[in-house]
Formats: sequence, C-alpha cells, structure tokens
Amino acid sequence: MNTTYDFAFSEQGYNHIKSDKVCQDSSGHYSDDSMAIVVIADGHGSDNYPRTDRGSSFAVEATITAIREFVKTVEDSNIDISVDSESYLEQLTKNILANWYEAVEADLEKDPFSEEEMSKVSYKYKKRYMSGQRQEKAYGTTLIAACQTKNYWFGLQIGDGKCVCISQDGSMSEPIPWDEACQANITTSICDSEAIEEFRYCFMSECPVATLMGTDGIDDSYANSEEMYILYRSILAIFAEYGRETGESEIQAFLPRLSCKGSGDDVSIAGIVSAKLSTTFIEVLKAQCEYANAKVYREQVDRELTLAAEKQEYVLSAMKKAQMNYDFCVQKANEVQEEIEIAQRTQEDAIKRFEAAEIALSTAMTAYQDSVVSEEAATVVVELASAVTGDIVSETATVEQEATIQELVYERVISDEFLPNGVGNVNSAEEGCSESSEGINEENAQSTTEFIQVTDNDE
Repeated sequence: MNTTYDFAFSEQGYNHIKSDKVCQDSSGHYSDDSMAIVVIADGHGSDNYPRTDRGSSFAVEATITAIREFVKTVEDSNIDISVDSESYLEQLTKNILANWYEAVEADLEKDPFSEEEMSKVSYKYKKRYMSGQRQEKAYGTTLIAACQTKNYWFGLQIGDGKCVCISQDGSMSEPIPWDEACQANITTSICDSEAIEEFRYCFMSECPVATLMGTDGIDDSYANSEEMYILYRSILAIFAEYGRETGESEIQAFLPRLSCKGSGDDVSIAGIVSAKLSTTFIEVLKAQCEYANAKVYREQVDRELTLAAEKQEYVLSAMKKAQMNYDFCVQKANEVQEEIEIAQRTQEDAIKRFEAAEIALSTAMTAYQDSVVSEEAATVVVELASAVTGDIVSETATVEQEATIQELVYERVISDEFLPNGVGNVNSAEEGCSESSEGINEENAQSTTEFIQVTDNDE
C-alpha cells in the first residue's frame, strides 16, 4: 500500500548477549497494493523450549502466508467479513496454526532432537521430546499480527505483548483484548493444545492512522502504558516528518539502548503508519508527545517530592527519637553520677570506720596481750620472792610477818615498772628482796636480843 509505511525489527536482548543466548524474538512485515501486514513473535525463554527461536520464526512466516491468502480470498470472493468477523478470523487462526505445525514437523524430520540439545532440558520435558510426544512445545512462542487493507483492519494475538493503535485524533488504544492468563512470566502460547481457544481478535472497519506493536521486552522497559505510548507517538511523528528511511534508522539504533536500560530482554517492534499525514496533525503529534513527556516528568518530580517529604518526615522522626534517647541518657548519666558521688562518700565513711575498727582491734589485742604477760610476770615474781624469802624467814616468823614480806616484795617489783618491760628487772627485784631480808634479819636479831634480855631479867 502506497499510503502506509510498514516495518518490523527485532534485537537481541542485553541479558541474552551477556549470557550468550540467541535472540528468541522474530518479526516480519509484508505489503502490496491491497494490504500491509506486520507480525511479531516472542519465543519462550525457558530451557525447556530449546527450539523456541525457530518456533517464533516459523510463526511469523506462517502468519504472513496465511493472512496474505486470507485477504486475497476475501477480495476475490467479495466477502464482507464484518458480518461475522470473529468466525472468519478464527478460521484464519486455524490456517496459521496449520502452517506453523507443518513447519515444525518438517524441521523435526530434517533435524531430530539430539542429546546435546537436551542437556539443559528438564527430565520431564526431555523424556517427552525424545519419545516423540508433544514435540511442538519445544518451539513454543507468542504471536501478534495486524493487517490493514483499504477497507478494514484486523488484529489477532496469543500470549503477552501489546498492540497499540493511534486514531485520527491522536488518541491511543489497545484494541485487542488482554488475556488475564498472561501474568509476569506466565503466558499462553501457540504450542498449547488449546491454542485456538486462547487467541484474541479485533476487527475494525475504519483503519487507524498507525498500528504499533511490541513484544513484552518493550512493555517491561516502561513503568506504565502512558510512558510506552510516548515511544509510539514519537515513532509515528518521526516517520511522518522525516520519512521511512530516517524512521527505520532511528528505531534500529534505539532498540539496543532500550533493552540495555530497560528490560534486558529481546525486543521487537513492528508497525503500519500512514505515509500521508497533514502538517497540522504532525504538530498535534509533537504537542501530544511534549505534553506526555511533560506529564511523565511532572509525575516523576511529584513522586520525588513525595519521596523527599517522606524521607524528611522519617529523618525528623528519627531525630526526635534520638533527642528523646539523648535526654534519657543524660538523665541516666546524671543519676549515675549522683550514685557515684554517694558511693564515694559511703566508701570514705567505710574506710574511716574500717581504720577506726582496725585501731581499736589493735589496741584491744595489745591490751589483752599485755594483761596476759603482766599476770604471768607477777606470778613469776611472787614465786621468786617466795623462794628468796623462804630461806630468810625463820621458822619462828609468824604468818602475818611472811605476808607482810611478800606484799613488800610485790610492791617493790611494781614500783620498778616490771611490766610491761618483761622479766628484765628480775635481778632488781632479787636485790630488793635481799635488802628486805637483811632488814628483817636485823630486826629479827634485835628482837632476839631483846627477847634474850627479857628472859635474863626474868631469870
């Protein structure tokens, strides 16, 4: 069709390049005077699908072939498919599946599975493949296709990915219904046993200004659909303003960067865009792109502001808690300081008490020891005095006289400070005893003389 540009590009994903995996995406396009066709297919990334890259390529070829035959039949037979579009499109899908299965069977016959090829396949799948059961699953892939003619547009899809249409007023839509069974890494597939029932369709009598589709590597590179729509509007604006060559060159240069900064997955984009757009429409597209970019930027800034405010609130809350903890710690530190001061004073009192008790104990022990020594020393002195005076006192001395002598000796010892200097003064005590004995002897001699004289007078 001379009124449209059609294109399709696939690029190996950044992560697949790093892990040395082949590109599992495939894409293709076809156009002539009566139709324009674009197709993309995304092979499954699991090791249990070892020929998924071949499967996606077969799906693209099978679809283009089936759609070309379908459109030719409709035109040649002058069929109005709008009357029962879903039935016609379902029949088209059966033809696509038949073509795909035929390609898969031919490939298996030409190149049977090998042990090396099965090295990374799980035991369950390997057993199935090597026994010839459900071998088509090794070729599993998703599929999106769209066809635009002069009188109608239709699209069909199985699995994930997005097909977006831009209308005459620049608005964006996703006409092919979404399948809720496609979530995260789970998707329906052309290799499913019930694949014919899992296909979704859309038919429109009025053709859009542009049809753009991408595999999930494109979708997953953007935070939301609005951001992805900016990409598709920009592509349309570039083609409209600069032509096919520049548009295709921009896409080919952009896809590797998108995968690297985005999903890291294989990426495919295909599209049918109007080749004749008015200048005013192009300006509208530019304005819409700028508005969308500004909106996205504003939302980003709003999120950053909200995040900054939340961080500030968190920091202030943390500071408040830290201040409370600091105040509590200061309070506890002051209380501990008071306890230390009290403990120090108590320690000082305890030391004084201990020292006083130590002195008292020492004094008491000294006094006790002195008293014991004094008693022992006194006993020794008395015994010595008794021994000394025992020879001096005559047999005629009276008991009173002996007691008087002992008392005099004891007082003499005490007066000489015998205690506590020990028995060092025993000699002095003995000398005192000798002197006392001499005095007593003199007195006894005098008394004896007087007694003799009295006796003589009596005689």
